[in-house]
Formats: sequence, C-alpha cells, structure tokens
Amino acid sequence: EPLRRKSILEKTAQKTDYDLGYRRKSAAERATDRKNIEYELSQRRKSTADKSDFETRRRAGMAEVKQATSELEMATSRKMSYAAEDTASQNPRIMSLQARLQAMVAEHSSMDTIQPYQESNARPQKIKDTLRMWDREMAEAFTPDTPKSPLVALKYYGHYLSAFEQTEIQSFSTVYYLGQHAKKHQATQENTALNFGYDDERGDYKSVVNDHLAYRYEILEELGRGSFGQVVKCIDHKLKTKVAVKLIRNKKRFYQQAKTEVKILSDLVRWDPEDKHHNVKMTDHFYFRNHLCIVCECLDMNLYEFIKVNKYQGFHIPLIKRFTIQILRSLTLLAKHGVIHCDLKPENILLKHALRSTIKVIDFGSSCLENERVYTYIQSRFYRSPEIILGLDYTKAIDMWSLGCIIAELYTGVPIFPGENEQEQLACIMEIMDVPSAELIQMSERRHLFFDRRGEPRIVCNSRGKKRRPGSKCLNQVLRCDDPLFLDFIQQCLEWDSTKR
Repeated sequence: EPLRRKSILEKTAQKTDYDLGYRRKSAAERATDRKNIEYELSQRRKSTADKSDFETRRRAGMAEVKQATSELEMATSRKMSYAAEDTASQNPRIMSLQARLQAMVAEHSSMDTIQPYQESNARPQKIKDTLRMWDREMAEAFTPDTPKSPLVALKYYGHYLSAFEQTEIQSFSTVYYLGQHAKKHQATQENTALNFGYDDERGDYKSVVNDHLAYRYEILEELGRGSFGQVVKCIDHKLKTKVAVKLIRNKKRFYQQAKTEVKILSDLVRWDPEDKHHNVKMTDHFYFRNHLCIVCECLDMNLYEFIKVNKYQGFHIPLIKRFTIQILRSLTLLAKHGVIHCDLKPENILLKHALRSTIKVIDFGSSCLENERVYTYIQSRFYRSPEIILGLDYTKAIDMWSLGCIIAELYTGVPIFPGENEQEQLACIMEIMDVPSAELIQMSERRHLFFDRRGEPRIVCNSRGKKRRPGSKCLNQVLRCDDPLFLDFIQQCLEWDSTKR
C-alpha cells in the first residue's frame, strides 16, 4: 500500500510539473523542486507509519480488554456463593478488574467503531487538499503576471531580493513585480546611511532600470529631473499600462509641497470626472522608501520638445489656436476653484499623442490656492510675471501672463522675453511693453533693483554686451505678425496691470 501511494503521488507531482511549465526551469530549480516533493513524500510515509503503529496499539488494547473480561468471568464463577452487593467489597481483585475493564473500554471503544471509518475517508481527502494547495501555490508562483502573496514571493523568488527587500516585502499585501532581473542596490537593515543606500547626496532616489517601485511598478527609463526630484516611466503590472511616476526628493520641504500637489491633483480628478479640461490625471500615490511617489498617466513630448523638433521655426496660428483653447480650459477650471498653477511653461504642457494636437497641463508642484499662497518667488524666469519680479501681491492672473509668453513662443519658436537674470528679464519686458506706471513702481519693495530714485529704469547689459531700452520695440515687430486678433489677444495677456489681463 505505501508503495502504491508513493507511485500515485509521484505521478501527480510529475503531471503538476508538466502543467506548470517546469521544463522551462533551470536544472538547479528543478532539483530544488524535486527535493521539496521528496520531503513531502517522506512526511506522508512517516504519517502512514504513525497510523500503522496506532492500529497495532489499538489491537493490543482490545486483546487486553478481552483478557480482563475473561479473568472477571472466571473470578465471578468461583465466588457465586457471595451476595452480589458484597462481591466488590470482599474481593479487591474483582474491583480492580472491573475498573480496568471500564477504563479500557472507554479508551478503545471509539477507536473500534469510529476511528477506522474516519481514517479511511480522511486519508484521500487530505491528499486531495494538499495537492490542491500545491496547485494553487505553483500557479501563483510561476504563472506570468499573476499577483503573488509575500510568502509565495519569498519562497520561490527570495534569492532575487536583497536582505532589505526580504524584510520590506512582508509589509505589502500583494506583490505584482519583483524586479528580479535588475541590478539592485544590495541594501541591508543595518546600513542606514543615505536612506539604506537608496538615495544620493541630494536626497534623490537612485532609480534602477527594471527594478520595482512598491512591488508593482517596473522602471523603464528616467523622463526628467528637477529640484523636486525625478520622473520615471514605468509599467503598472497591476493595470498593465504605462505610467509616469514622480519621485519626490527625500527632504521635508519637498515632501510638504508634494502633499499639496497630491491634494490638488486629487481635487482635479473630482472636479473633472470626464477629463475634459486637459489637466494631467493622477491615478495613484504612495509612500515608498521614504519617498512620496505620484503616479500619473503617461503622455508624449512637451511643447518645448515639439518646437525643437520643428527646428525652432514656430507654428501656424490655427495649431496655436487649438493649443490655446485647451490651455484656457485648464486655467478656467483652476480659476473656478481658486487654484494658481504658478509654473506654466512649454515644458509643462505635454502632447497626449505624438501625432495629435491634444495636450495636457502637468506639474502642479508649485501650485497653490489663491487664499493660501506659500511662496513669493515662483514661475520660470522667461514666463515670470512682473508682479512676481517686483515682489508684489499676485493672483491667478500670473498664469495668464505665462500663457501670453507661451503663445508668442509657439509662433516665433523662441522666447519673447529671454532674460539672462532677473534684472534683464524686466528689461526685456519693458523693451516691448514699455515702462510700468509710477503707482506700480512705488508699490514694489524691490524697485531699487530695477529703477533709480527718479523711477527711471536702470540700464542693464547682458553677457553679450547688449543693452535693452524701454519701449524700443513693438509687439508686431518682435512677432513679425500682422494678424490683429492674434496680436490683441497676446497684448491683453501681457498687461502690466494684472486686473486687466
């Protein structure tokens, strides 16, 4: 019987190996799996031996019961003359035999009637349950793209993980991707320097191609890097889609600002459930190895790259109009809810598809609510509004200034106000838009940087020795455009007085 059972189990194991693709494994992996199966078989043989020993003891017990019964009958027949009520008290041996008989009957009667039936039925069921458990575990472990529990991942893929990951993975409920083919950082729990070796000196996460983020996202490439951290392109192995993951620097002030970005992105999803206002869509956010990670839809090239591909020649007005309408839809939604983007520029406007004109506004890392402004120095220099340069109070109108600069650049292919520093930036603006009003100048606490005591602009030379004189150029001259509506629209975006934009 044990040999027959062993043969059945071995055939079942072989079939399971074949079904689950064991033939694709290496020799070492097949040897390991075979050892596991042999260990299970040895445990079952041991269990069979234990059951056989139990049966032997049961039979010995029943023989003892029969012997005790026989002795009791013989003793009783010799003492028939005694009264029945005095028998037990006058003959201790009979009393002892009765007690032994009752104890052994109580011990072995259940074995004699119930146990054999239960054992004979339970044995095949236990085998079936064990095989089913093996099937589920093997399917989970070796079927491609199947989510795994941390225990299964550790059991079959633990040798791919670093010592740090073998502990870390247990805090995740589901494992979608392990990064087993990546050149991982061999971090340990003992070496805590630079975030266990996962960060560089700036606090940026040291991303590795083909490694995982949160045991779900596979890193494909780095898309960009900035003061906030970096953006990497990933595959979401849960949803089977490509995404962009923004990894925030492991510094407190960047983390606090990123929390504001997450809140605004979450609100945008709620405010625009049908995705009609051309703002990037956040799909997830999580905290991984002391970095806040923001997951968004994956988009194509930005408008600066689009201008570069076009050899800085600029685009025709109909295409610029399509872009502008979409940006205005984004700004309309933001303004409705009192949100200021604060960093609108061609790099933060992305094409949704390479061959289509649909765009999305991204990067709300500098954004704020109008009534909760945190920073006074914001916006990229070429697209920075005068009130930010002069240190004045600002509103959502700063985004309209940036939009005017972007439209002009889309038409010419180059920035309209290309200042090398803050002083020249204001000089570039005054060169085309002339000098601001005296009231505006007097409101600025930084006016001494740009104007003399009489309120006259200070003459600034750039690195090429060029001096820019206020009011020396016209907008149509700079843009080389005669379309009155196009020029009027840009003119109204670039008003000194923010209330008139």
